[in-house]
Amino acid sequence: MLVLLVLGSSDVAAQIKSKADLGLAQFESDELIQHDTIKSEAAKALSRKRIIDLLQVVQDYSPGLREAVLGEDAAKADIVAAKGARYPKVTFTGQSTFRDGDLPSQSKATGRPSVNLTAEYPLYDWGRIEANIRGREFAASTEKARKRLITNQLTIDTLSACLELNKQSKLLRANEEYNAKIRRLSELLGKITEQDSGREGEFVQTRSRLLQGEVATETIRSRIKEVRLRLIKLIGENRDVMCDNIGSSLMSVPPREQLLEAIRTHPEVVFFTEQYQQAKTNIEQLTALRKPQVTVQAQHAPLAPGVSNLYTQSVNVLATVPLYDGNTLKSSELAAIARADAALEHIQVVTDRLNSELQERAQQTKDNLDRAEAYVGLLQINERVINDFYIQWATLGRRSLFELLALQAEQLSLKAGYFSALHDGMIGVAYLETQLGRLPEYLP
Repeated sequence: MLVLLVLGSSDVAAQIKSKADLGLAQFESDELIQHDTIKSEAAKALSRKRIIDLLQVVQDYSPGLREAVLGEDAAKADIVAAKGARYPKVTFTGQSTFRDGDLPSQSKATGRPSVNLTAEYPLYDWGRIEANIRGREFAASTEKARKRLITNQLTIDTLSACLELNKQSKLLRANEEYNAKIRRLSELLGKITEQDSGREGEFVQTRSRLLQGEVATETIRSRIKEVRLRLIKLIGENRDVMCDNIGSSLMSVPPREQLLEAIRTHPEVVFFTEQYQQAKTNIEQLTALRKPQVTVQAQHAPLAPGVSNLYTQSVNVLATVPLYDGNTLKSSELAAIARADAALEHIQVVTDRLNSELQERAQQTKDNLDRAEAYVGLLQINERVINDFYIQWATLGRRSLFELLALQAEQLSLKAGYFSALHDGMIGVAYLETQLGRLPEYLP
């Protein structure tokens, strides 16, 4: 009699004694088993290999990274060019001179070919050349740090997009399972309301839950499309399968001490440190230019170009002293000093920001991973409650379909919380490991 009151039809009630009778068992998935599996050493090894393969594709595909590599090559060539200033500059000139007019015939140039050979060497420049070389070396180090920064960002963007895709795919699967269960219950209630119109309220509630679930599912599908578009920009088309099984090695938060130690060698800190050193060399060069520049010049030249075949050899020592230039060099030197001081202050700004950012991200990541573990326990408890529901329904007739709807909605909410916390935690670990330099080091 109680079963009849619950369902409204003894024929339907007599057939329903378990999830299998409701047709719901076929929709159950194995997320809880997977949570233990993804923490295994085998899964972690596979994850590391997948990450290496993924980052290699990123390196080959990214035009931004290729640009940074070319910039680094150009900076290295600039060093070689700067070092060339240490050596003599030898110039060969060939000429043919014509000169006519009211001149004695012996003074007229008839176009006779002549050559001029000049060699020039800097004797003393107050360290200007060496400062320029050091500046080029610091510029090369800056380009190397810039490449590292780009690599870091590409690593974070790619792994974050992959893990977000995995999260949304799991959420999509959970929502589709929920919708399938509610759809099955809606079909059963449709049969009940045919015999008992007083049960239409339950039918409306079920259909409403189903429509809400379908809207949520479409929203998730839209997010998946957006993430795939992001991945196309990062690794190319039809490669999102490379995102599978990458999260297992990203479930351990690095110790706080390692994060703080890594700030000193972080590529952003190195980038601005090298810029500061480069600014200091600019000051040295400008200071040297305000002092006498001494060079020696040797020359083999015609005595009278176009007139005579006679040549002369000479050696000259030249001292160039800037007497007045409208304070151009002095102002440039002061500007260089100000830029160097600003670069030094910016290093401290970046250091403080990274210190705060890394510690906050580490705490958020730890909270997410702990929350995922808590969700696992709650999912197991709720699954037992759902199983108890069918036992009490079939044997005692003491439960209603409203309770079943609430339990299934709670199970979906727990799964959504679990997947979100787990993958957000993995994204956080990927970010922290990248900032430590552990993930980009996979790239050659």
